[in-house]
Amino acid sequence: MELMEHQQRLLEGVKTRLSRCSGVLLAVDPGLGKTAVTLSYLREKGAQRVVVFAPKSVLGVWALEAKQWDLALPVHVLDGSLAKRERLIRDTQCGVLVTNYESIAKLEAALTAFRPDLIVADECHRLKGWQTVNGKAAARMAKRTGAKRLGLSGTPLPNGPIDAPGLFRFLDPGVFGESIVRFRERFCVVNPYIPQQITGYKNMAEFEERFHGRSIVMQKRQDPDGTWSVYERTTSGWQFAGKLPSLPEKMARVVPVELPRSVRRVYEQLETEMVAELETGESITAPNVLTQLLRLTQISGGYLEGKRLHDAKLASLSDRLSDLLADPKRKVLIFARFRDEIDGIADAVDRLGFSFAVLDGRTSSSDRTRMVADFQGDTDLRVIIGQIQAVAEGVTLHRADTVIYYSLDYSEARHAQSQDRIHRLGQTSSACHYEYLVAAGTVDEDIMQSLRRKRDLAQAILERRNSQAVAAR
Repeated sequence: MELMEHQQRLLEGVKTRLSRCSGVLLAVDPGLGKTAVTLSYLREKGAQRVVVFAPKSVLGVWALEAKQWDLALPVHVLDGSLAKRERLIRDTQCGVLVTNYESIAKLEAALTAFRPDLIVADECHRLKGWQTVNGKAAARMAKRTGAKRLGLSGTPLPNGPIDAPGLFRFLDPGVFGESIVRFRERFCVVNPYIPQQITGYKNMAEFEERFHGRSIVMQKRQDPDGTWSVYERTTSGWQFAGKLPSLPEKMARVVPVELPRSVRRVYEQLETEMVAELETGESITAPNVLTQLLRLTQISGGYLEGKRLHDAKLASLSDRLSDLLADPKRKVLIFARFRDEIDGIADAVDRLGFSFAVLDGRTSSSDRTRMVADFQGDTDLRVIIGQIQAVAEGVTLHRADTVIYYSLDYSEARHAQSQDRIHRLGQTSSACHYEYLVAAGTVDEDIMQSLRRKRDLAQAILERRNSQAVAAR
């Protein structure tokens, strides 16, 4: 396999930067080949001992991609008991060791003793938390081994500049230093009455100079003629980095769902109570707001505290699947947020008689790899039901041309990542379709608005309620 024009440019950038600094961030849109470039770098530089941190959902992807790119090194996915994983690390003289982020601290001593030449953090925004045990362990391991570091992410700063110090503590602590206090003093504007609350940022020219000095940023964009190209951000602005093979148009539509009257009354009572607290500010705290939002979201999906309240969304979903899968060649990806929803969807798809697989936090790494391979291959597996938190990153599922969102969470970054599971190189359909099952007049509408405008969800609810009140008058 050969690299595309933008991937070759990315590879040259990696080689240049890693020749003069300890780490580099590849802030590159999903689907543009970050993994392929990383594996090509391993081949060219002759690295013998590599550690990869990755989300559980993509551990097996590294082994599959290594085969496709003819990597000579063996790839070992670290799973099983802690003793089994530590034994595999000790027994490996050279190769690629792939582990999930949750295991970094547990395996820190063994992986440090492995003395890697290179440490790769796939979806490296997971290292952003300054106080996290695994983030600290990753930084210590990098420092003690002296390994070169690569960070891969399409959304490296999901919460803004405040995510940078945790990420660069691993990649290159010299960029933003090793004190979160100094970083906040230099770059953050805080609420004088609530010092923990960041209200804005300052000295952004300096921040961007530091950030881009250790980062390669590439984005795909649709040109005026309808074709797609890749552009790289440089000190002189965005520069053309290569033309992409034809990518399909993205087409989105909302499928309204009406809640039953009895459920509507329960929903409106809970929402009224929450809005009253938000407007008065009495006894309202962030955990209280999140709990209330969680309950409203669960009701719109048909469940509350494990009890099924209605089948409105499931009925709408079943109708859509019956139509879509009438085409024997079509495959569909369904995203949902909660396990109760996923189990209900699985029952509905089973009743329709279509073969399906469930990918969520309960799915083992080996099963996940097998299911993805089956879905991408010429098998009768027609539907993947994915928990958006578990499948939004790092998995290629472009045998599907349609994504149905049964429910959404509040992360704009995760939503964008989830869309790119099918909208990526290799997609052969003329269009990628995204359908959103939205319970009318509920938090579903507010989530859609907050994702579009990147606004606070609670504020979106207040605005909708106010507009409804005006319309009623």
